[in-house]
Amino acid sequence: MMTSTWAIALILALTFTASAGARERPPAQASPELWRTFARQLPIGSIVKIRTKEGERLTAILFVVDATAITVKPKTRYPEAAKRIAFDQLADLEPQQAGVSYAKYAGVGAAIGASSLLIFWAWAAAQ
Repeated sequence: MMTSTWAIALILALTFTASAGARERPPAQASPELWRTFARQLPIGSIVKIRTKEGERLTAILFVVDATAITVKPKTRYPEAAKRIAFDQLADLEPQQAGVSYAKYAGVGAAIGASSLLIFWAWAAAQ
C-alpha cells in the first residue's frame, strides 16, 4: 500500500514538473528575437494574454506569427478587428492556462444534490 502511494506521488510530481518547465516564457525585458522564438512555439489558435510596453493588456486568439509581429484577434464582448503587435512592443506574452475550477464543479454538484433532495421531499410529502 505504501509503495503504490509513493509511486503515484512520484508520477504526479514528474508529470506536473515536466509540463511546467516545457514552455518557459522569456523575461519581461526580453529582446524581440526572444519573443519571436517564443511566439513561434505557440500553436496558432491558442488563447494568449498580452501586455504591451504602452501598458495595454488584452486576452486574444493567436492568428499569425511572422518575422516582425504577431497578429491576434482580441477576445472582447463586442467584436474587434484583428491587431498586429510588433515584437519590439511586447512587454509580456503568456499562453492562457485552461485550468479546471474544482470549486465551481463542487458548487454545481451541491446545487444539484440539494435540488434533488428538495424534489424528493416534496414528492414524499404529496404521497
